[in-house]
Amino acid sequence: MISIFLNMKANLNEALIYTFKGDFINGDKILNLAWGLSYMSWYYVAMFEAYYSAFELAHSTKPFPFNMIPFATAVMIGDLGLIMSNLNIGLINIGLLFSIFGVLIGLFIRKIMIWFM
Repeated sequence: MISIFLNMKANLNEALIYTFKGDFINGDKILNLAWGLSYMSWYYVAMFEAYYSAFELAHSTKPFPFNMIPFATAVMIGDLGLIMSNLNIGLINIGLLFSIFGVLIGLFIRKIMIWFM
């Protein structure tokens, strides 16, 4: 329910339609950035919860504590990308690209932390 509420407040579906059509300017105008940032954070929390639950069911144990790092860095770097970027490829695309970059950084940090333990 919260996801639907955040989606409606951010005008995310309309922004996605404009972005997929290549009309980045109208997509950026219609997207409410404050609610969009909240939606991205909520989305990654939901993905982590799903991962955590699936890991517990599959392995009958709790996942390693550092497994949340890629999700957290994806949110942080994705949000920073949306706020700081002035690229003209649409806010939706920027958020996705920076989130992927954040996951990769998080996987690298997790590997280093596991290696030093």
